[in-house]
Amino acid sequence: MANRSNIKIIVGAGATIIAALIPLIWNQWIKQKLSSLEKVYQIKDQFVLRCNSQGQTCDKIYEREIPTSGTIEIEYRVPSIPGSTHCSPIKVTFLLNGKQFYTSSILGWSNAPDEFSQWPLTTNLISAPEAPSGNNMIGIRATGEPFGCNKGRLSGWGGDVRIQYSLPD
Repeated sequence: MANRSNIKIIVGAGATIIAALIPLIWNQWIKQKLSSLEKVYQIKDQFVLRCNSQGQTCDKIYEREIPTSGTIEIEYRVPSIPGSTHCSPIKVTFLLNGKQFYTSSILGWSNAPDEFSQWPLTTNLISAPEAPSGNNMIGIRATGEPFGCNKGRLSGWGGDVRIQYSLPD
């Protein structure tokens, strides 16, 4: 049977080791988190495009080249600028290097009449598929819906875009 003084020594030594390890583990975790935060960048942009096409899908695409090696997240928000010409609902399609990876539900417009005010005004952040290392092209294309000022043709569209991405190591 172990005596109490031996148990106190073992417990005391274990507590000392744990107390010494906690700051080391904590510092390593903090360094790792700060390191990963330093590699994430964000772009915010506003744009307006005039369509030359005759149908609902605009021939003009918002494009932005992003140097990345990892995750890309994109958010589109309809413009909230007073007097904006954005006066009808649209769906937006996100593209990565020309390939479609997301199409939104119908998005409304700012100051829409009550019968159209239930539509969201943003896609929220949407994750793109894993991007190859290097420069990647982000695109957003719009397709109109025949409500509001849209009488069968999307004449223009625009909005606010936010892109979050990580840079190559």
